[in-house]
Amino acid sequence: MLLLLPPEILARVLLFLELPDLMRMHQVHSNLRQYIQSFHILQYHIATQSAFIEDNPNSSLPISERLELLKKREEGWARCNIDFRRVIRLEHQPGDDLDVLTDGIYLSGDEDGHNLHYVQLPSKPEDPIEWRTIDIQKPVVEVGLSVLEHDLLAALTSDQYVYEVQLLQLSTGKAHPRAQLATLFVRDKSEENMFQRVGIEIAGVNLVLIGARHESFDHELDRDYVYMFDWTSGELKLKFDVPASTYCNIIFLTPELVLLPNSDDFVLDIWAIPPRSSASMSLPTAPVSERENPPAPLVSLALPQLSPIYRVFNIYCSAKPNPTASSTPPAENTASYASKLFRTAPRDTLIICNMLVRAFPGPIIEQRCMLWTMFLRRADVLAAFTKVTGGQWTKDGWLQDGQWKTPDNTEFGSGSSGGDLYTSAVATVKVAYESWGVDITRWLGSMWHPSWVTTNAGTRCVYPLAHDFERLFVLDFNPYTVRRSKHENTVRDGGIVTGFPFAQPFSGKLAYTYTDIPWEEQEGSWEGDEDKWQDSFLLMDEEILLEVRNSNVFKHITARICGNDLHDAYHPQELIDVIARVAHQLAEDDELVRHVVFELCAGSDTRRPGGSTSLQRRS
Repeated sequence: MLLLLPPEILARVLLFLELPDLMRMHQVHSNLRQYIQSFHILQYHIATQSAFIEDNPNSSLPISERLELLKKREEGWARCNIDFRRVIRLEHQPGDDLDVLTDGIYLSGDEDGHNLHYVQLPSKPEDPIEWRTIDIQKPVVEVGLSVLEHDLLAALTSDQYVYEVQLLQLSTGKAHPRAQLATLFVRDKSEENMFQRVGIEIAGVNLVLIGARHESFDHELDRDYVYMFDWTSGELKLKFDVPASTYCNIIFLTPELVLLPNSDDFVLDIWAIPPRSSASMSLPTAPVSERENPPAPLVSLALPQLSPIYRVFNIYCSAKPNPTASSTPPAENTASYASKLFRTAPRDTLIICNMLVRAFPGPIIEQRCMLWTMFLRRADVLAAFTKVTGGQWTKDGWLQDGQWKTPDNTEFGSGSSGGDLYTSAVATVKVAYESWGVDITRWLGSMWHPSWVTTNAGTRCVYPLAHDFERLFVLDFNPYTVRRSKHENTVRDGGIVTGFPFAQPFSGKLAYTYTDIPWEEQEGSWEGDEDKWQDSFLLMDEEILLEVRNSNVFKHITARICGNDLHDAYHPQELIDVIARVAHQLAEDDELVRHVVFELCAGSDTRRPGGSTSLQRRS
């Protein structure tokens, strides 16, 4: 009966199928296979699901063109084909630590510390480069961005007295129209409670901020502070503090659940964000250690046990893009949203946790330093959480009946319930690594390299598998990509991890496929090592590899124009004009100069045969 339907209606019916079911029908029924091959909308449906992509329904581009662009993007990443390269000179004197790349926007601070500068990175070689500046009028400590969902810039500022979060519309630089309060008060400031490290993440209406206070004379004062706001209403839903070096970064699992990697206990804590404040969820001012019923995470996922002489100093984590609230309209007025055809579904993105491990005792200079990176997928963590909680978690953020009841499941540890979720000492369910992590994590380790931290976006990351850090690899953890790449001998299925710093062997079986990107040394003559590029680092977006370089003494520029790597639409004379303008500017400026080098990965059809795919350092 199904095949008697008109083809157009049948195609719409098939759109309701998930990818595995659709592919089974493609393999076993010739008529259905013909339908699938004939309708671009079905092919696009398959392509988006296999790439874990969310489509932008407001895009005016035809489905056939979107399908072609998506195929080119996926092929480009699979083969590391660079569509084009451009070098951009920053039009401001950059600061030290503020560099953000998300949703096609690169943002950095300046030397003054009161201004933020950002640029929409082009998707085509002929796209213009336009830097914009937002005057914050106070020293900026850290920023959080929600470009596509809210057109939101959240800037943590500090003056002599207070820490505050300014809520601005990125496209205008003015107070965000959806924020009832333009500024969120965080805490008073003094010499005794200054933040040394801050993290900000946004999902839906929730904004989570972590501020760490370290290195005080009285170590009892060293605490990490966690704040959970509804940024639209200005309401502080929950705040608490924990011992120093406990929390450093935030990963949203859903707009209501956050994953906080715990360096102190070496676990992954999953916290609930309250849906609202109430009299029963008052916000006490006493430190957590002095409260009768401090807040607690719902679940703690244990990581492999460390040997006694080793300690994890910090766990830096990242996952892009963040989840969005389905009830929240996207920021359709932004150029970034209008130009975005698709992005990785937040649920399926890769989470990376970079862990700095040191051995004790002994002087710091003699301590062995290692960088271990754990890879896992957001969907797998959510599945483990659902299994642990027995499905008691509801979409509005509350457990059933407002109570936490530990599942009767000895496989995942034990705990007892008690009282309201946010005001009572709820028993955290602790889950052994062997019960949750063996099949869904992957571990890679190396001796610590001070200029390298793994960067990621979507299902991919860039990682230096070679110990000399001169070769970079794109690692893709998309299971469909891994399955297709089995015959190419580029798949690593995981195995047993042994040796320091771990107390005993363990397994991490999450598979990935990799592609080599040569990372060549800087060419040219230099007067000394101190004149070479300093503080080079790499950022990654879903379509961009962005290399940021600093130079202590920068006297000239050398641009490598590789015809094989350039888009045909970019006329050589335009490149000559650009180089001439930049060279003229540099001749008049001997101060510290910073450049951004970004590379757009697209399809190989825009490249001539035999082109280099190397990501080269430029003088």
